[in-house]
Amino acid sequence: MNLALLLIGTLLPWGGPNASQAPTTCSGSAPTGNSCLAVYNTVLNNSLCTNLTQFVVEIGNSTGPLYTTTGGMKYAATNGNSGSPAYSCPGSGIGTFKNGCPASTTINSMSTVVPFASGAKWWYGAYVAQLYGGPSSVPAAQQPFMNFTSGYVSMGDSGYACAGISPPTINQCLTQSNAGVPYTTKTNSFVGYFDYDSGHFENHAGQYGAAINTLYASTSNHALVNAITNELSLTVSSYYTNPLLSGALVGTGADYRKLLIAIINGSLALGANLTYNAACTQGGDTYTVDANGNTTTSFTCQQGAAVYGTSPLSPDDDYYSFGHWIEVDPRVNGDGASSSPGSIGIYPWVEKGLGYYGVLSRWATPGYYSLGQQGQSSLFCGRLLRRAWDTGNQQTGSIPQ
Repeated sequence: MNLALLLIGTLLPWGGPNASQAPTTCSGSAPTGNSCLAVYNTVLNNSLCTNLTQFVVEIGNSTGPLYTTTGGMKYAATNGNSGSPAYSCPGSGIGTFKNGCPASTTINSMSTVVPFASGAKWWYGAYVAQLYGGPSSVPAAQQPFMNFTSGYVSMGDSGYACAGISPPTINQCLTQSNAGVPYTTKTNSFVGYFDYDSGHFENHAGQYGAAINTLYASTSNHALVNAITNELSLTVSSYYTNPLLSGALVGTGADYRKLLIAIINGSLALGANLTYNAACTQGGDTYTVDANGNTTTSFTCQQGAAVYGTSPLSPDDDYYSFGHWIEVDPRVNGDGASSSPGSIGIYPWVEKGLGYYGVLSRWATPGYYSLGQQGQSSLFCGRLLRRAWDTGNQQTGSIPQ
């Protein structure tokens, strides 16, 4: 047998959208009469969507879902691998987070549990903004933690940075180190420069989060997530598998929907200013629009001493604020949406005008079939679906038109 086929298996259509299975009309008011059909056809035909592992996507407004469909490809294991531990299924898209080949995990419902990974960042950003009554009211000393310019860059961005510690609390996590560098180390040469690192939020909670920094976070103890979601006035089934605020939250697309609806309907203070104090994210690149998407005098985002290029959305010239990106890069027709893609595949967004939200939910480890960072892969499809929704036009290219 061909070795590549033995190791990788095959990708087969997984019963995603077709004329008999997926709706092509909306259950409520959409921007155009063709919005749902345009999303459906983009899911079905654009390679940036069809090449993804299986997913469900939902688009809605402040009252709830308006359109849901499924797409992507399902892995068909070869040589009897189905049900084996993940390590025996290279390229499986599941990895060590959960045993079994991809054929054992079906993402066809908003009630399917998936790791949010970096999608967790938006929850903590919303929590901090809510504590102070809005992003602009967060004290100046805390603002750099919110746009990832605080200088606390020793953790990296692994979802396992706090895994296995006892007791599983934020304060206990902060006693750990990365290659001998304590998580609490502040690197002064990085202060003022964007760097995508879990240390910003973890150290913020350690220094300013007395209400949560000693609460347990594990699959069996939900004290940490309860404190955060209670402040947000949300009832969800999500939980932290460990106390890493930036990446250890697990939940359903339906849970994420609640956060997004609360942002767009005004229930959460963050929705009042999603671009507050946003930082540019690509050092050395010339920016031609501001965080609101308005044309501005061209400026170069300073390289400084910080290490750029670690952004999962590189090379896009976007902005970052309170746990979410602001997608404004004119080279890809950025529309100003706010989003928080996670490395294992979830891609949630809120439109600039707060009219609609969207969630593309899937589960695939980074590097799946060499497709790269999974949050970015989901973004490539998701932003096309957002444009299809808004315009009623099927998206056939690689960037929104």
